[in-house]
Amino acid sequence: MNSNVNIALSGFIRANNGLRLIQDRNCIVRHTRSGSSATTGVKLISGGGSGHEPAHIGYVGRGMLHGAVCGDVFAAPSATAILDCLRTVATDPGGDSVLFVVNNYTGDRLNFGLAMERARSLYGYCRVRMLLNDDDCSIEDSMVARSVGKRGLAGKVLLIKVLGAMAELGFSLDELYEYGEGLLRKGHMATFGFTFEMTDGDKLRNVELGKGLHGEPGVYKMDECDGFESIVWFMMERMVKKMSEFAEVVVLVNNLGGTSEIVVGVFLDVLTKLLETRYRIRRIYCGTYFSSLSQVGLSVTLLNLAYNDQLLVYLDHEVQVASKLFGSGQSFHLEPSDRVKFDTIVEVETRPNPDLFKIKLQESSTSLVNNTLHHIAQVLQTSRDLLNAFDRECGDGDTGNTIANGATALLAALATASIDLLHPAKMLQDISTILQLSIGGTSGAIYSLFFQAASKAFQTSTTNRFAA
Repeated sequence: MNSNVNIALSGFIRANNGLRLIQDRNCIVRHTRSGSSATTGVKLISGGGSGHEPAHIGYVGRGMLHGAVCGDVFAAPSATAILDCLRTVATDPGGDSVLFVVNNYTGDRLNFGLAMERARSLYGYCRVRMLLNDDDCSIEDSMVARSVGKRGLAGKVLLIKVLGAMAELGFSLDELYEYGEGLLRKGHMATFGFTFEMTDGDKLRNVELGKGLHGEPGVYKMDECDGFESIVWFMMERMVKKMSEFAEVVVLVNNLGGTSEIVVGVFLDVLTKLLETRYRIRRIYCGTYFSSLSQVGLSVTLLNLAYNDQLLVYLDHEVQVASKLFGSGQSFHLEPSDRVKFDTIVEVETRPNPDLFKIKLQESSTSLVNNTLHHIAQVLQTSRDLLNAFDRECGDGDTGNTIANGATALLAALATASIDLLHPAKMLQDISTILQLSIGGTSGAIYSLFFQAASKAFQTSTTNRFAA
């Protein structure tokens, strides 16, 4: 399925002529009409693994995102793709501000963080910040210290909606970041998700409460239950710990992708009746906002309006995006002559850091380096099955495949002389980028960070002892 992501994005922009595709990077960005100036203000970029549509590509457009970066299914996008998306929407390193809105998953944090670091150090983007969304309230605070933290769920869509409006209204990067950070850290947004199977009657079975968007296990399971009422009560007990009773709230009910509209309606009826015993509901959004492929399940997000008296203003701010889930004023059309071809590729200018060339090997050493890298890559390729077998003991059994992909890309780069073997810092930086693009996900980010750190050691060295 992963190979279909780029094809799916090509099809997506055929139906949405206000967008353009950076095809080799699986990025969707806004289209600036010919003769018009680029938008000013803070640029919002988000993304993550594919399989969550309409997130994030459906939210690219006026009033929301400037760009969305798509990884393979349930896998983080590469730092290189994120960086190229940033440089496409923010063309002025000295003047443009960029805010990454990222769900709290390891791969997303690593790759967006790596892209932010590269944007600053390699290209001079000084005003780039990353806001982490961790709205999952199913995980108790006592458990957070023993984990990577709370997960990011569908509340991210409301966060993008609010911050996108603020960006369009002229707020600064720091104001956007602090507003979003305050909303999350003060517990004014909470999301709870669950999956289930329907029986022929009204009973639910195999209910898993607190399940993650990538299929991560939930916090509680029920073999069977009568309807949704007990689920809603369980959910509300978790949510009431995050926000006080009788608060004014916005409710977002999110279909994980495979739940019938009839079932969604039944759940919504139960939910609103019970919520109204504890909260005053001001808005209800209901639809597929952040799916998990075709998972049968739902999530509920509560947004506490006590945080700021302008929240409803930002939520009601008109948008022009492909997803038709916010308001009714977002439809728009372009003239046929102004349409963007589906295979639009944005050329990205490169400006290498001079420190990458500070240390130089002897010309005679490059052959040895080439042979060594070639041998390492071949050994990794032949170890594919062994590494897969090891991974099957505690994972999903694909480690050998992903490492072999990196080895194959490394061999291809050596064959085309695409790696600078004469300058150690540049060579390690090249390898970092190759592994980032070819492996992807969390492991790709870790390997990339390792080689980038090694490159940094050569860049900051004050002697040429490595070249002896």
